[in-house]
Amino acid sequence: MRIDKKWRILMLSSILLLVIASVLVIGAFSRIRSETKTQTKGPHVYNPESTKSWQIPYITSKVKDLKIMGISVSGEGTLGATLQIGVMNNSDQGVIALEFSAGDEKDVSNLGIDGQQIDPDSPRVVIAPHTLETFNWYLGSIYQDRPITLAAAKFANGVEEGNEETLRVMRKDLERARARKAKEGAKQ
Repeated sequence: MRIDKKWRILMLSSILLLVIASVLVIGAFSRIRSETKTQTKGPHVYNPESTKSWQIPYITSKVKDLKIMGISVSGEGTLGATLQIGVMNNSDQGVIALEFSAGDEKDVSNLGIDGQQIDPDSPRVVIAPHTLETFNWYLGSIYQDRPITLAAAKFANGVEEGNEETLRVMRKDLERARARKAKEGAKQ
């Protein structure tokens, strides 16, 4: 009888250890799986150190007189790599503000070039009429696998063209610049 009792205790202990080990393993795997799922949610940006020019999607323009002439990656393979975007202004007016976007309705990253921010009452032309300019956008801030567009622009004669939501944001930025200028003028 004594051997039977030892045998039972040994079996119960072994089963208990197997159950505890199984719970721990299942818990560890489910945690790893949930962490992996968390990491893959949402958009990812380009990795500046490994992105090549051929991996960048074609860039479109929503502004009739601004044409994308070409793109390339400057500093390819380095942490400071940038997307270079050549834009041709085919109009008779200078461009004083423009906005690039990479994304969709849900997630978007932007690059704004705004000649109105320093002095909203005397804006600087960022692309002269009938001129090609190149703009640099840091790859680490551009959403990967999202369409890239020249979303909107404002010309020196006040004409705005492009995506309405982007134009609304550009107008708000201009209002803030004017308020900042008024506040700085009041201090003097």
